[in-house]
Amino acid sequence: MRQRTGAAPGEPAVRHADVAGAIETLSSIAMAHPYLAEAHGMLGNAYAAAGEWEQAVSAFGRVLAIIPNLAVGHFALGSALAQLGRTSDAITAFRGALRLNYPPAHCNLGVALLLSGEFDAAADELAKAIAINPDDAVAHWNRALLLLLRGDWAAAWPEYEWRWRWNQFPSRPRNFRQPQWQGEEMAGRTILLHAEQGFGDTIQFIRYLPLVAARGPKIVVEIQPELLPLFRQLPGDQKWVCCGEVLPEFDRHCPLASLPGLFGTTPQTIPRQSPPLRADEQRIAFWRERMGPTSGKLRVGIAWAGRTTFNGDRTRSLQLEQLREVLAIGNIEFCSLQYGPPSQRIHDLGFDDRLIDLGSHFRDFADTAAVMSLCDLIITTDTSVPHLAGAMGRPVWVMLQYVPDWRWMLDREDSPWYPTARLMRQESAGNWDLVVARVVQSLSRL
Repeated sequence: MRQRTGAAPGEPAVRHADVAGAIETLSSIAMAHPYLAEAHGMLGNAYAAAGEWEQAVSAFGRVLAIIPNLAVGHFALGSALAQLGRTSDAITAFRGALRLNYPPAHCNLGVALLLSGEFDAAADELAKAIAINPDDAVAHWNRALLLLLRGDWAAAWPEYEWRWRWNQFPSRPRNFRQPQWQGEEMAGRTILLHAEQGFGDTIQFIRYLPLVAARGPKIVVEIQPELLPLFRQLPGDQKWVCCGEVLPEFDRHCPLASLPGLFGTTPQTIPRQSPPLRADEQRIAFWRERMGPTSGKLRVGIAWAGRTTFNGDRTRSLQLEQLREVLAIGNIEFCSLQYGPPSQRIHDLGFDDRLIDLGSHFRDFADTAAVMSLCDLIITTDTSVPHLAGAMGRPVWVMLQYVPDWRWMLDREDSPWYPTARLMRQESAGNWDLVVARVVQSLSRL
């Protein structure tokens, strides 16, 4: 779920490279003119451009102290508060903007209500945003996510395509001269299927390859290079190309995440990953030798954090220290599947004796898959890890935030995408304690 960021009052064009200089200059102006609302508003905008949301909240708050009835000021404050996860305060600010007749706040209020679990109210606000501006791509996109989350996929898929009309969507439109595929027969022609969004999305939607192949085309698949060693073992005569490489000729193209809509997917008709993804035998042999025997212990792979560049990472990821009670359980060999900077926390916290750091040595997802194949169980937050484990048919427990990503849906412990997954959900926003306690209890029973 994503919102527009707000600006108040005025919206100066601050290029990323100029942000630090703009903050310095505007801070001096604001200090020299403490009652000049425009200076504090532009300073807040600069802080927002830098992702310094606490300072943005302070600056926008100062604007409203000077001009309490400035609608765009309430909107900007709400947008900054939402970035900090202060959803309740953001809702109050957006409602303040609406009381002052600022219609763009309907969309952001809808997203904030969605994130707080008030789904009916969220649907109402997003509907109001679309009624006011039928071309509001952000409102359509968030409506798609809400519909998917609630299981109304037939209504959701057309809305999901609005992502390409939103100029801030993380994946950029490809703008090929060839038209986008609409599901027609393609015997004798070539289709390009291309990855978008994150690694998990690519893993989730690669299962549609056989359905596309049944329409007769030759298939070229453009994917992230980190996934190529894993995917090229899939059956079929499709051609694999890494993102950034020169593409062969093709007649139609289709983003991978558009395939569920083209095939009219519902929670009851999700195609299985058939055959399941498999790890390379040579990689398995390498990691089996490196990891050694388990001496009869249960071997559990763990990942706790995603990429910080993802907009929702703050709510989906844990801190490693929150898993202290899990790692204290005896007769279990815990292996870290964590990649990137969070893996350093293993050493910072002195957990080396209870959590084997493997993830920081992974070269690509083929290594991750090989280690997963040597684990009895995977425990993870909502990153690419549960998608890989589920696509491999490995047992996986997924620790989910209060309002999760759409694909995990609501009020269920299983996943129609991954039959081997068990979902463990927060009961209130930001509270991981009960989730961790449930993991501890379930592991202890094993």
